[in-house]
Amino acid sequence: MKYYSIDNEGSVFRPTHLFCYDKNMDFLTALGEEIRLPKHRTLLSPNTAPKYCYYVLSGRIIRCGFTAMHEEVIYDSFGEGALIFELEALLDRKLKTIFKTATPCVLIQIPPDALMEEISTNKSSMLQFLEYLASVRLHGNRQARETSLQCVEWKICKLLLTFAEQYGENYDGKIRIKEKITQETLGKMLNISRGSVVRTFKELRDLNLLEQVNGYYCIRSVEQMRRYMDKIDNLTF
Repeated sequence: MKYYSIDNEGSVFRPTHLFCYDKNMDFLTALGEEIRLPKHRTLLSPNTAPKYCYYVLSGRIIRCGFTAMHEEVIYDSFGEGALIFELEALLDRKLKTIFKTATPCVLIQIPPDALMEEISTNKSSMLQFLEYLASVRLHGNRQARETSLQCVEWKICKLLLTFAEQYGENYDGKIRIKEKITQETLGKMLNISRGSVVRTFKELRDLNLLEQVNGYYCIRSVEQMRRYMDKIDNLTF
């Protein structure tokens, strides 16, 4: 559920590193059964083909792997409205990465045959499915572009704003991110060293852009953080 709305008309501030989808995909709820999974439950192990598609009603799922030094890297993060294994289950295709729940999740578990039957016989469902696939591609392209072009400070601010968009609430004049996210998790999602994350968070606190209350991060001003990102962007390019 989105708790706090951030105006994302400018493409610079559209969410990345967390894919959620708020357009109509209600037809999916009738194709499978609702399941509830705890945090850290593995949905798919490496070199395995998924048996089901999963429609995320609530919670967050991550796709991750490990470096040669056995350090975990988070490649993607999927929140409310995302459809997991929408192509791999249909094509019986193996994946090399791990998919697991990052938080407790409520999902619709959909047999691939049921999804195939629906989109092949119902034009409206097929168009919604194709629009979803197009959104996934645009999200991936934007994320790849930001990963290659932007600096550490900009990426961290962007990810904080993304979490605020999906999991934020008004709190004492600030925006509190309701999910407790660690600096380690942010580093894994952005493929940034822990030292760089620590330094950036200290800088954001010194600039009065960020604070932590009872383990939850609070953005003191969305507009000021955006202006800081613009300043970084202008210095970089």
